[in-house]
Amino acid sequence: MAVSGSPNLGKVLEGRYRLHSLLGQGGTGAVYLAEDTQLFGRPVAVKELIEQFSGDEEREAAVQRFAQEARMLVTLSHPNLPDVRSHFAQDGRHYLVMEYVEGSTLASLLEQANGALRPAVVLDWGRQLCEVLIYLHGRTPPVIFRDLKPTNIMLDRHGRIKLIDFGTARHFDHTKNTDTLKMGSIGYAPPEQYQGYGQTSPQTDIYALGATLHHLLTNQDPSAHPFVFTPPSLIRPEIPEPLSRAIMRSLNLDPAHRFASVTDFRHALDGPATVEAPTTALRVVRPAPAPNPWLVGLLGAIGAAVLEGAALLPEISHLGEGTASADWAVDYGALAGAALGAALGGALAPGYLRHRAVGTLLALVGSGLCVAAVGMGIILGQGHGDPKQFSLRLLVALALPAAAIGAGFVRALGAGA
Repeated sequence: MAVSGSPNLGKVLEGRYRLHSLLGQGGTGAVYLAEDTQLFGRPVAVKELIEQFSGDEEREAAVQRFAQEARMLVTLSHPNLPDVRSHFAQDGRHYLVMEYVEGSTLASLLEQANGALRPAVVLDWGRQLCEVLIYLHGRTPPVIFRDLKPTNIMLDRHGRIKLIDFGTARHFDHTKNTDTLKMGSIGYAPPEQYQGYGQTSPQTDIYALGATLHHLLTNQDPSAHPFVFTPPSLIRPEIPEPLSRAIMRSLNLDPAHRFASVTDFRHALDGPATVEAPTTALRVVRPAPAPNPWLVGLLGAIGAAVLEGAALLPEISHLGEGTASADWAVDYGALAGAALGAALGGALAPGYLRHRAVGTLLALVGSGLCVAAVGMGIILGQGHGDPKQFSLRLLVALALPAAAIGAGFVRALGAGA
């Protein structure tokens, strides 16, 4: 999304690139949307190195990294990487001209979806990310991206992933034990990168990819609790267990216990962790509102009361005349017990239990125990041998199936079945 207010807007660089709007700005760089006036106004992205350094040594290091990013991108060619058009300096400032990717970052898409991205969509993105990392790691020497996270990944309007910001990428050197610079993003960087325990390697990108997929699936920002991850399937039950296990393996703190390569990670994503076929374009899914437990309980009470009332309809003309108890409060106490049991079991079950069968069973057991307790209280209160006892047994017998049906009704309603 374009950002206004930059003093550079309208400026023409290299006699051909006219800056139109500010797309984004970070600590050391700003990215502009520009038009190539020599190619009929074709849109391009222009990255500028911001001159905000404490001294000449820091500025020289930043310029070298900026030039390294340009040299690296020029040598790369992959559908999931933006093309580089030019690299130059003007008026003491350094610029990089790249393909303009029309789309959104995965971070903004996660926010638009209110943290409820479909697993199939995230899996499709994961496959594409694996493909581009396989390409980068297969270069000679291998290219380690080192800063994989949702804000550095874009999805274009054709549903294609694009890696952006190679500012921290480096070539892997097997002769080194550690990196010269300790760079990375908190939460997405593994210990060997963020804390400087060793040299970044393909396993570094595997960890960052796992952290990225975990964030997209669970909406839990890893920067809030670095190195601590809950299995995604425990947070969202619809996530397949094999997919959850693959992500957790990629997040192992020991690089030796992660996948040996991104190819192996890709195979794990394509293995038994099958979900519905992904769409080519993103379809944002809005999460359904959770059922109100009080409303569900009220509906359950009404449902159980109606069912029991219908069952007792043949006896209703005799109520108060000796066929049931002499006290109407006792009669309706049994009916209320059935309704309360159904409401209580149903209200507690929806949304809090992973398996519907378990939730339904608990609702039935809770209803049955509640009604049985009320019914036994009535029978014991009336004493043995009382002629009203038969009607009370009938009342309890009818209350039990009514409560069970009511509890099942409430459970189905709350689970959205």
